[in-house]
Amino acid sequence: MDKNSQLYDFTQNLQGVLYQAGMKHYAEATPQDQQIPTPDYPAIMNIRRGYAESVAWMMVQLYEFHPEPLTVEKFRVRAVYSAPRLSQALLELIASEGWADRDLDDNFYTLTDAGYQFIHNMLADRNAKFANFKPLADNELNILVSFSERIFDYAIEYGDEAREWALIHSQNRKPPTDTPAIAKLIHVCSDFNAWRDDCHSLAFSLQGADGMTWEAFAFVDDEQAQTASALFEKLNYRGWTVNEWQTALDNLAAHGWIKASDNVYIATEKGKSIREAVEYKTDISFYAPWHNVLSAEEQTMYIGLLNKLHDVCMKMLSD
Repeated sequence: MDKNSQLYDFTQNLQGVLYQAGMKHYAEATPQDQQIPTPDYPAIMNIRRGYAESVAWMMVQLYEFHPEPLTVEKFRVRAVYSAPRLSQALLELIASEGWADRDLDDNFYTLTDAGYQFIHNMLADRNAKFANFKPLADNELNILVSFSERIFDYAIEYGDEAREWALIHSQNRKPPTDTPAIAKLIHVCSDFNAWRDDCHSLAFSLQGADGMTWEAFAFVDDEQAQTASALFEKLNYRGWTVNEWQTALDNLAAHGWIKASDNVYIATEKGKSIREAVEYKTDISFYAPWHNVLSAEEQTMYIGLLNKLHDVCMKMLSD
């Protein structure tokens, strides 16, 4: 598998596969009267679940910053595509649940003891359920954890805080050393997501684009949404208005990245060239730590073990 977006996407798919296989193993291997009860989560945890613009993800961000406060501005360094109004609303929902203490004078939110305990218990519950889940041999799982830690340690040590913002904060919720290897690997996939966000945000920001404008451009270039109303419909969960999407399209057209054609926008050759350069720079930055800390043989072993882990878990899910 080439070291490009395809391999990164694979790590994100692997996270879901690991979680599902681990939970299936726990349900089948643990007598029902010994199973940890499934927590009864408040309904607000289901709001926009699976998106960056969700109560669950905002809680994760509060946890990553704890004990420092979180602001909309800090949140949007990571969630670059999210509208500030929606981000503020999510924080207010969390505060209304008693999970965050708001200081409206300084516009920041800090996890309360109840909020910290809630998300800490969620993670502890998962780790406990995965304690005996070993889809690969111990030495193979330990190699995956060790190689991953070397990659992220290098990225942080030899970069600067502005460039590694998401990765640094993702590491703040890194599982304890005595956590089962498989739970550590689930978090490794989260670290890859954070590091990719850092690399990609840096790449397109160097072109003078903010997150919302870049996303509009990507959707036009991929012909997924080529008008402001189509962007609003496809990306309504981001929280931007039709007029704001139109402003983004106008700016892109003014810079020559897109042009109007038959009442829709299409990417120009200039725009396509810029996007290609951004994706290339993203891949170069993302995989730089791999090349600097892992030998060619270790990289082959690492990718091979990741694939083996994925295949074993998929077989478990299909049986």
